[in-house]
Amino acid sequence: MGSIFISVVHTMFQIIVIMGFGFFLRKKNILPQKFFEYISTFLIKGTLPIYLFSKVIETDREALAGSWLFPLSAVVVIGFSLLLSFIVFSLLPFKGKEKRAGLAMSTFGNSAYIPLTLIEIFPLTVPLLIERYGTAVPALYVGTYVLVFSPLLWTFGHYLITGKSDFSIRNIITPPFIGIMLGFAAILLHLNTPIMNEEFFIHHLYLGVRRLGSTTFPLILVVLGAMIANLNLHVEGKWRLTQMAMGVFTVRFVLLPAFFYVLYFTVLRHLDFITPVHIWVLFLETHLPPASNLSIMVSEAGVNQGFTAFSLLITYLGFLIIFPVHMVLFLQIVG
Repeated sequence: MGSIFISVVHTMFQIIVIMGFGFFLRKKNILPQKFFEYISTFLIKGTLPIYLFSKVIETDREALAGSWLFPLSAVVVIGFSLLLSFIVFSLLPFKGKEKRAGLAMSTFGNSAYIPLTLIEIFPLTVPLLIERYGTAVPALYVGTYVLVFSPLLWTFGHYLITGKSDFSIRNIITPPFIGIMLGFAAILLHLNTPIMNEEFFIHHLYLGVRRLGSTTFPLILVVLGAMIANLNLHVEGKWRLTQMAMGVFTVRFVLLPAFFYVLYFTVLRHLDFITPVHIWVLFLETHLPPASNLSIMVSEAGVNQGFTAFSLLITYLGFLIIFPVHMVLFLQIVG
């Protein structure tokens, strides 16, 4: 188990290096903020939908049938996270918009970019994971989780962090949503068979598309690093900032992981239809820092910027330190 811990730490170092590159480029103003905004748009509207489509069509109808659990899981995880957040922030001296900011950051994790990145990167240093879980089916499950998570983030999450409602059809019919749906259609219509067959010309076109999708993850980490460099850390009272960050940290990295293990021992491991891949993805979705999009919301609304920036900084740094421990604990307990 010690060797696995070292391998996980090595993976986290790779993530730190790539994020650090983005942080350096933005902090030193080598590249303007507009550049990273364009890259982020390119990710959301281009490479991420392509990646999700390519991963979905690498699965089959059985995996597709097993994905029903994750839209439901998104509702359960968000609901229980909100409950835990309400309890924690009821014990802290925050009211009104400040309390809502704490609830938003504690309730909504970075449920797409980070799990998908870990699914792709970890097998490079921990081969055990690709043998046990693969990458295509976990990516499919994360995609179906996000189908419900993303609209809730951009509606209810947006209200919590800004105090304003922002419901729009574009928050539901997103490019990643379209990529996933096209993948579903390809499987249901049996179009994935010729696409995955090397004897057909379309397969070689698909390989080019898949390579484009594979650029998603280094770019995601670069953009996340630039996001951290761009955080507006105006001090609003160091002790209050620390209390907010520690409240979010407690929910995201202590209470929510504890909820996962309670759920695993009392329910999940006793259900025949729950597979190891289900458990792996649920583990990832309950061990994440807050959604980075929350910083965009507060920046546009002009509220809670200091609390959000400081809490995101602390929780993302904390994630890089504490996740190897969570990972080894998962492999030790769940196996």
